[in-house]
Amino acid sequence: IGAEFRIPVFSMLNLSLSGRWDKYDDVTNVDDAKTWGAGIEFRPLDTLLFRGNYATSFKAPDMHFVYNEGSGSFSNVLDTYRCLNAGLVAGSSACATTTYTYSVFATSRGEPTLEEEQGKSWSAGLVWDITDSMSVSADYYDIRLEGAVTTLSSTFILDAEGGCLTGLTRNRQPYQFASGSAFCQEILSRVTRTEAPGEPTDRVTGIRSGPVNQAYQRVTGIDAAFNWRLDTDRLGDFRWQVAWTHTIKSQRQTFATDPLEANWRDDPGNFDFRSRVRGSVGWSLDDWSANVFATRYGSLPNWQETGRIAPYIVWNVNVGKEITENLDLTLFVNNVFNKFHPEDAGYNTYPYFWRAYSPMGREISAQVEYKF
Repeated sequence: IGAEFRIPVFSMLNLSLSGRWDKYDDVTNVDDAKTWGAGIEFRPLDTLLFRGNYATSFKAPDMHFVYNEGSGSFSNVLDTYRCLNAGLVAGSSACATTTYTYSVFATSRGEPTLEEEQGKSWSAGLVWDITDSMSVSADYYDIRLEGAVTTLSSTFILDAEGGCLTGLTRNRQPYQFASGSAFCQEILSRVTRTEAPGEPTDRVTGIRSGPVNQAYQRVTGIDAAFNWRLDTDRLGDFRWQVAWTHTIKSQRQTFATDPLEANWRDDPGNFDFRSRVRGSVGWSLDDWSANVFATRYGSLPNWQETGRIAPYIVWNVNVGKEITENLDLTLFVNNVFNKFHPEDAGYNTYPYFWRAYSPMGREISAQVEYKF
């Protein structure tokens, strides 16, 4: 149950206030939550708006994180501990042999003990209408989450196990978590090793992946956009837009007893994009329309944690025709130049890149829409 109020204080100032109550009754540790938010809009000029808001948030775990009864599969993984224990750099060609990279059975199942995610956030920014057809906006945001659900993958677990057992990262730098930390105890409980006679160390025979509640996560950043509209009689109407989002700071704490990773944004193990830029040009004339989109993805660390992979750009286009008042036809081409993800020579197992990238090349599709 919830309510929202908009309060006009005077002609230049508006306030908003909202509140909500959620109640859950299921097998999880989620019970109920009370959240609220407040906002302010100040318009000193007809063309200039300053805005800000503060809000608390609540999110119950997704159902598949809770009720998944379990599944398993075999996949090739890198035994990071073996590789590091042999004095090698994990992910190097020397670790691509069957001694260090081999097939392992991994299981994943839901966690009925998951708790809800709770958060606090605030943002502040402005919107400026430069002309009737041109505007810019910029907003700063600060989001803090406690108990956010994240999935521990097999690769992450084996890398973390190697760090906990050797005290080293993949490229043999000091590992951030102590072997006795709550994080390492949780990670070690998820890996099963069996004695392998004639081999350097015990062999991984099982990995238990799945969702967990993170203790803390904070992200701050900037969202900005530029919009321009040009209407002509003979050439049609044009729309330009450029949007930019950039992460300024990212912090996380996996378990409450672990130290805060204050510079998670630039950590070599963080495969979240720090920035994205999206630009588009739209055109329409009579029954025709067309759009060109470009998205620039920022750099990511390479798998060996020795540097960063360069940014890359993907282009999409579409063309539409209004056949009748009720019938529209649109042709889409995604990834026009058939550009694949940047190469990462250190990622030597399928699909040979981290999951942040898409494996799809050029895609062509058509859409027919009929309005009754």
